[in-house]
Amino acid sequence: GPLLAGLLAGAIASLVVAPAEATRIRQVSDPDYAGAGMLGAAGLLFREEGPGGLFRGVPATLAKQLPYTAAKQVSFDALSELFAAGPLPRWASTAAAAAAAAALSTLASQPGDALLSQVSCYSTEDGDLCVAPPPGGLAGFR
Repeated sequence: GPLLAGLLAGAIASLVVAPAEATRIRQVSDPDYAGAGMLGAAGLLFREEGPGGLFRGVPATLAKQLPYTAAKQVSFDALSELFAAGPLPRWASTAAAAAAAAALSTLASQPGDALLSQVSCYSTEDGDLCVAPPPGGLAGFR
């Protein structure tokens, strides 16, 4: 049903978004990539690390995207039915369901978003370099 559809959509979205996320994180953390622009940096990352470099962040992206899309799909479907039975016009009940689903899905994905934002690893000439969580841990997991 809606949960499986949301999980599948989240997995597909994660695979589509992964190269852009990997490139963005590299542009922020490595000065050699910062001025190359998105496409230039993605090309440089691919030449240096191959396709694996573009998809290295998939597990972290899944940690954010799967809860988000699943929560949004399930809550929108349930709330649409609930609000449709009420006194609001159809457009208003749909808008209310969408707003509530957006809020719920954002809350559901917050820990994964913190993980994705604060942890990244990439290869260097001296081995793998990881940008570790700040002292005190990840904000979404305290």
